[in-house]
Amino acid sequence: MSDFKIAPIPFEKIAVAITLSPRVEELVCEGFYFAQSFKAKLYFIHIGNQPDSEKLQAIIDKHNLQDIPFEFISQEGEIVEALLTITKYLRVDLLIAGALQKESPWRYIMGSISRRICRKAKCSVLMLNEPSLQPKGFSNMVVNCIDHPKTPMTIDSAVYISNILKVSKLTLLKEDELHAMTTLAVANASEDELSDRQLNQHIEEQKVFDALHLKHHFNGLNVNFKSLKGKPGKEITNFAREEHADLLVVNSPDQEPGLLNRLFPHGLELALEDLPCSLLIIHSRNATVNA
Repeated sequence: MSDFKIAPIPFEKIAVAITLSPRVEELVCEGFYFAQSFKAKLYFIHIGNQPDSEKLQAIIDKHNLQDIPFEFISQEGEIVEALLTITKYLRVDLLIAGALQKESPWRYIMGSISRRICRKAKCSVLMLNEPSLQPKGFSNMVVNCIDHPKTPMTIDSAVYISNILKVSKLTLLKEDELHAMTTLAVANASEDELSDRQLNQHIEEQKVFDALHLKHHFNGLNVNFKSLKGKPGKEITNFAREEHADLLVVNSPDQEPGLLNRLFPHGLELALEDLPCSLLIIHSRNATVNA
C-alpha cells in the first residue's frame, strides 16, 4: 500500500433515498439514527411525480423523530441520474439506500437502481440490506484492504465509523488471488513444505498488520487482520457471511464497469451480486490520491 495518509471525510450531510423502496419506514428510521449518531444534516430525497411528504411526516410522528431537523426534496426525472445530481449539488457525504440481497442474473446484467447508484455516486454510499424500525448500527465490520491508493482512507473511515457507532469487532481483510500454478504447487507439496508455507504466510501477515498499526490510529478498537487467498471479491463476501458481519466496507470503484465486467464480475461487482450484509462504499471525494 502507499505510504500517504488522508483524514477520513466526516459524514456531515446524510441523504436517504426513499424512492421506490418497499421499506420506506425502516429507511426513514435508519436515516434519523445515522444523522443523530454523526450529528449530520439530514435529507430525504424522492424522485418521481407524486411526492408524499405527508407519508414521511406520518412516519416521523409515529416514531417520535421530531427532534432532528431534516429537509425533504422531491424532483422528477430518471431516478439514478436525478438522485445523484441532487446529492452532488448538496455535497452529500453519505447516501443511504435499501439493497436487495439477491438478484436474478438478467437483472444483474442490466443493472439495478441500487447497483447503478453504487457505481456512479460521487459520495460514500451505504446499502442497507436489512433496515430496521429500531436501528442499532453495526457491531461486526469487515474492511476490504486491497492494494490500492484509496485503501488507507477507507481504513481510516472505517475506524472513524467504528468509534462513533461503538463497533465491537473490526476485521481488516486482504485478498490475494490464488493462481493455478500456486494451487498446483500446494497440492503437490509435502507436509514439511506446507508447514513452511504456512509459517511464512503468518510472518508476512504479521508484517502487514504491524505496518497497518503504524499507519492508522485504531484507538483501542478490537481490530483483527486476515489474509485470504482465492478469487478477489468472492473470498471477502464468503468471509463476511461466515463471520456474521453486519457491514462490509470497500473502496469506491475507479470507473463504472462495462458490460464485460458485469458478465465476469470482480471485487465490488461480486459483493453487489450477492450481498452477505450491508455494504458501505467509501468515496474519497476531495482527497488527492497518490498511487
